[in-house]
Amino acid sequence: LTATAHLAEPTFTGTAQQYEAFGADFVHEVFEPFNVTVLLKDSNGAACCEGTKVFISMTKAGADASSDLYNSDSSNANADKIVLADSSGVATFQNYTIRNTAGKFYYFTVSVADATMTIPSTAAGVANVGFTVRPSKLTQTTAFVSEYVVGAGSDNAAAELPSSILVEAQDRYGTLLPGLVTADDFHCEAMLMTTGNGLDSSTGANFLAVHAMLTTTDLTPSTIQNAATNIIFNLGVATFSSVKIVKQAGRYFNIKYTLTEHAGSTGVAITGPAPSFTTSDNAAVTSPTSYTTVGTSSTFIVSPSKMKVSWGSTPTDYTSTSFPVVARLDGYASTAPSADAPNVDGLPSILTVTLLDADGATLTSAACTSCFVARLVKCDDSTPTNGTLNGDGVTVGDGHLLPACVGQAVDAAENDQMAGMSQARCATTGGECASYNDFAQTLSSSSDTANGTTTAVVAGVASYTGLQARYTFGSGFLLRFVLNPSDAAVENLTTVHTATNGNVFLPDLGTANGGSVMAQYNSFVIRPFALEVAQHPGGDGVDLDGLSTPVVADGTVDTPDGVGANQPFRVQPAIVVKGMGASGEYYFTTTWNNHGHLPVTAAIRSDTCGSDCVSKTLQLAGTTLTGVSLTSLTAASVVETGSNDALATYSGSGGTNDVEIRYHSVMSKVGFVWEDLKLLSKSEETGFESLKLRFVCGYDTNHHQAWVSENQTTYTAVDSGYFDVFTPPLAPLNVRSVAYGELGFRIEFDAAEIVRLKPLSGFVVEIDFCEKSGAESGSCAIQTSTPAWPQIGVPVRRLYSDFFSGGGRIEEVELSYFPTTPGGVTAINITIVPKEHIYNGDTIQIGLNYPGLWRAVDYSGTCTIEGPFSSFFTGVVFDSVNSVLFLTMVDNKRIPRGQPVSIRLPTECEFVYPSADLSFSKGLFLGANQTQTNLADYQSS
Repeated sequence: LTATAHLAEPTFTGTAQQYEAFGADFVHEVFEPFNVTVLLKDSNGAACCEGTKVFISMTKAGADASSDLYNSDSSNANADKIVLADSSGVATFQNYTIRNTAGKFYYFTVSVADATMTIPSTAAGVANVGFTVRPSKLTQTTAFVSEYVVGAGSDNAAAELPSSILVEAQDRYGTLLPGLVTADDFHCEAMLMTTGNGLDSSTGANFLAVHAMLTTTDLTPSTIQNAATNIIFNLGVATFSSVKIVKQAGRYFNIKYTLTEHAGSTGVAITGPAPSFTTSDNAAVTSPTSYTTVGTSSTFIVSPSKMKVSWGSTPTDYTSTSFPVVARLDGYASTAPSADAPNVDGLPSILTVTLLDADGATLTSAACTSCFVARLVKCDDSTPTNGTLNGDGVTVGDGHLLPACVGQAVDAAENDQMAGMSQARCATTGGECASYNDFAQTLSSSSDTANGTTTAVVAGVASYTGLQARYTFGSGFLLRFVLNPSDAAVENLTTVHTATNGNVFLPDLGTANGGSVMAQYNSFVIRPFALEVAQHPGGDGVDLDGLSTPVVADGTVDTPDGVGANQPFRVQPAIVVKGMGASGEYYFTTTWNNHGHLPVTAAIRSDTCGSDCVSKTLQLAGTTLTGVSLTSLTAASVVETGSNDALATYSGSGGTNDVEIRYHSVMSKVGFVWEDLKLLSKSEETGFESLKLRFVCGYDTNHHQAWVSENQTTYTAVDSGYFDVFTPPLAPLNVRSVAYGELGFRIEFDAAEIVRLKPLSGFVVEIDFCEKSGAESGSCAIQTSTPAWPQIGVPVRRLYSDFFSGGGRIEEVELSYFPTTPGGVTAINITIVPKEHIYNGDTIQIGLNYPGLWRAVDYSGTCTIEGPFSSFFTGVVFDSVNSVLFLTMVDNKRIPRGQPVSIRLPTECEFVYPSADLSFSKGLFLGANQTQTNLADYQSS
């Protein structure tokens, strides 16, 4: 029997090609079950031959491949590939599979006895072509790490993937197909994929199965993506070597592997310019029902080598010395280059962050949406104490204070990836700032809402517009830019990238910390939007606002606007910090202390005294508590001759209290209150009309060696109102004593001239005994020794002493007693509400002889002051002879005017409550002979 006479063209049935005849486009999936049905005929063409054995075998490219052909029982033995024809002459090879191989040029051979038939046959028009077996899927077997960094390998411009990437052609069960060899000419194409149609590498609902594509030029070498020359499978494996990613950075990437010949279509067009070659994703496929499932790598991150920060609408790169050292709170940066430049007003109107490779080239294909976040951060060591190091590595007194921020660099071990710094928090309320831990509002493009800190990356560049520091100020601040934070809404941001590749700072901290250049100073000062004088110097002398030709002083009529020469101001100056919100200026009114360290300097406005600044040696000085600045006690005025004049020359060590901006409960605001400033002049007779003080803080946060003009941009300054420095009054004229009765006299004198710089008109007259000198008609000389009549009880004289150093004044003192048993011991409660300040070293004298209390002269017990102000006094000193109590202020205390002071002298002090027959008020004085016995005798008598 001949094959043509006795074997009919078979049918081939399978899942995808059910009842489809063999042809030039016939593709079969490996491991897909199929049926081959053969009809046996006699010489007359009739079905015949029931029970005849029919055998099937398979060849590939002319070589026997029967070992890859399996029957329904998964046997590839030839003996198991024989079936018997049924009564209708039909032999059916049912549920056969092709395994372990794929490729081209496959044929079946069906034979009975000595007759054979080759399938497909010449009649099908596919002679010498056969049919194709395709893999079920492609699988990458080389493991990827989670992140690849541009420039981390030998190529500065690329993120290098593993040197050898293996992709297997597999059946549906993941079994390698070693029968797919080079001669089959099956090509594997690799494409770089990301979300958002290739324009967003950071977000997307399907990011775990990255679904879009990028321009093919981002993956090199380009031959792996060229349908004509890409990788060919051999022994079932496609091997990719030296694969790199260029021009890219982002969060979600993977590699898609496609069998070019049976790719089907992903339905997504290539992003960017169309390539010059045909890729699998846009190639026509004759049988779209027959394609191999693409393979994908695991998802990975591509990180930039470094980043740089630029400023301006036409980005200007910062250099090591051009980073800002000061920015104004709630600044008004405009697009004008002069206002946009560093240290002019606020932060630049436009800031850009560029993603770079290791050579400094922009990663131009990097793109993502809402993936870059800017934050204001503050160095933890931004509040040094007096004398510590600043950004120059020298002491605070060098003229400016930019903290070194030691250990501030990024640290992946920290929950916010920062070491030595932390997220800036609000220092007062306003806008969206409502509590101490609010952070979003400290950097915003709007004063009343948190806005503008999140932006996109387009062509490798992120741009920010209108960002300004809000609701905080001081030294030690930086801007932090974070690429792809894991959660952009939390306070402690962390980038998904390696910490040193996903953060960059302004000022730039160098390549070791994500940047591209090391700034000269690694932080900047946020100066207040404005300062306001809350209290002007004055308190004595002439009311300048009330003159016939008013001089603007404190702005209030009927309050004196002068200070005594060489005396601490009765009314000390105070300033407060202000910002600018959506509804106008605002104050810092909370005690949160979230702002940075900011010293302030006070000096004389030398243009208000001219050459007299020097000729009269005018100096502003502290006494012991508060100096003119953080490190100096005195500021000596200099002559102003031009725009670059100095404010003053500084000397002396700072006072005991640091002169820096902080919360003051007395004002319920953040600012500063001086405590003991005074105006020193050539002598106590040297005064001056209409001086002003200037208070300054900013970049030069300690001494202001440069004159601070109204338009100075690195400082914030405010001036006090005018005030006079007045001197002691002229001596009274024509002083004379007029006899008054037999033993009395009356003092008479003519008033001295009252002038603006000698405004005092009242005198305290002290009268003391004097010794006669010469004849009776001679004058009396001032005593130089203790009075000869101690029984009269003359206290120590204070003649010729001025007000502050002890000349004395009267304060009202309220006394109460308990118990009030006549002649028995009593506790004394003392309350004082001073009309003026009581300073350290001042002594309060209370004459208990007026209410009639007394204590024995031989008292030897312990008398300890009690009450909330007991620590303000050195102890009890009591003159028993005169029944006078002395209370002296300790060195480090001061009682401001109007401050109620209460103390108690307990019964252990043995003060005796007066009785009807024993009291100092009776006028009977026992003198130096007063003893406990004498008093008892007197009382009994």
